[in-house]
Amino acid sequence: MNMVEIESIVKQYVEVLNQRISQKWAEVDQGIFTERNISVNYLSDSESIEVKLEYGGMGAFIIEYGSGSAMVTHTADTLGSYGNPAYSHYIGSETFNTDRLSKGNAFLGREQGGTVYTPTGARYQSTGRMKGINLEKHSNPYKPQLPMHIIETEIIHWKDELGQALDKAIKESIEISILGAFMGDI
Repeated sequence: MNMVEIESIVKQYVEVLNQRISQKWAEVDQGIFTERNISVNYLSDSESIEVKLEYGGMGAFIIEYGSGSAMVTHTADTLGSYGNPAYSHYIGSETFNTDRLSKGNAFLGREQGGTVYTPTGARYQSTGRMKGINLEKHSNPYKPQLPMHIIETEIIHWKDELGQALDKAIKESIEISILGAFMGDI
């Protein structure tokens, strides 16, 4: 079995992985968490193949790690898998309302003129009327989303499936080579 054949199998399985993730996102997003995207880069040579998968967008972040008071606030380094590796970056970014830290990360109204970021990717300026008010208690659109961990769960299953597919292909390749040796094809 050569690297071209291995790369072909890996690409097929990456496509299946991304289809599964997209399908599960569509099942849970209810048309709300629409800012989500997938990008794939392959780097390969005669000895190795590297796949770089990037899942991005505020909608993807919300579906994966939750939002508001239900958002995962620990990193995978702290507690193992199912952590939120982007949490530190998120709370340090302009999209995060730092007033939320003292209120259990609940959605809070922003000051007048503050930018409000939505899961669809839209942005608008706050009127300031709800500044500091817990919007999770007063406004239905700001209901916290529980984390779904779709990407991580699917990747765990995908790695097992890819490993089995590669093992099977390698075993078949070896069997064909051995059979060819006995038949005098070498």
